[in-house]
Amino acid sequence: MQAKHILFFAVVAVLSVLVAVWTAPMLLGEDPPDPAPALQAPEPPAPPAAALEAQPAPAGTELPRPADATGAVDATLPLSGDAFRQSMVQLRPAIEGCLVGWRAEMPDFSGRILLSVQLAPDGLVSARVEQSPTPSPAALDCLAAPVWSATWPLAPSPVNLSYPFAAPEAAPEAGG
Repeated sequence: MQAKHILFFAVVAVLSVLVAVWTAPMLLGEDPPDPAPALQAPEPPAPPAAALEAQPAPAGTELPRPADATGAVDATLPLSGDAFRQSMVQLRPAIEGCLVGWRAEMPDFSGRILLSVQLAPDGLVSARVEQSPTPSPAALDCLAAPVWSATWPLAPSPVNLSYPFAAPEAAPEAGG
């Protein structure tokens, strides 16, 4: 029974101290502290930035959109890592052919590029060549044709994706 009495008196003592601290400013003629800040609801989070702002388009050389190209989307193929890689693998032969031609025009070109595409729910928005010297107009047109005529997976919101390509190594010439 004594433990209950001790606990009761301890609680009363703590409450008395809190009341004294709270009312002391009023007894001295000051305003009590404002309890409102502790009771205010937290600020609502800022609305999310548009996906394109959150993932800025990388710098590089833009691939021109051919007049007849659509950059179409396959609504039955949702965007995933595998779906994007599958699209890139289908582009590989055409892209590699363009890189071989580019290397023939510019012998010091390594034959390696990073192709960056911006996909949105309605298909391909833009495509760029990254990490390379500035391509010639012929190389740009060569790269643009397969990229813009491809069918892309369905992106639920705008997204920037990149994929590396390399020209196949030249076959050694037969020596005689």
